[in-house]
Amino acid sequence: MARTASPRWALAARTETRDDTTILFLEGRIGYATLEAFRRAAREALAHPGTKLLILDMSGVDYLNGGGLREIIALGAEARARGGRVVVRGANHAVRVTMGLADFRRRGRR
Repeated sequence: MARTASPRWALAARTETRDDTTILFLEGRIGYATLEAFRRAAREALAHPGTKLLILDMSGVDYLNGGGLREIIALGAEARARGGRVVVRGANHAVRVTMGLADFRRRGRR
């Protein structure tokens, strides 16, 4: 499991792949200090051969900033361009509020 350096702004990521589905399990915070680690982990997961569905399991994420949200939206667009999709699961209230501010659910249906 990859981790960023700062304990306060740590982000751990690991993946599991089953058939055409890759699950990216995230734990920690997605903010300025961890955005590049999140981006790298998410892009690698989406690029896994045969992946049509990328599930971002955010049950272990306690903070998501606008940069992380933009990255999730960009991942969704990239997945759709490849004939796939990105799904977020397990988001806590704070993460859902951030996503709601950007009308995330509606964006994901375009």
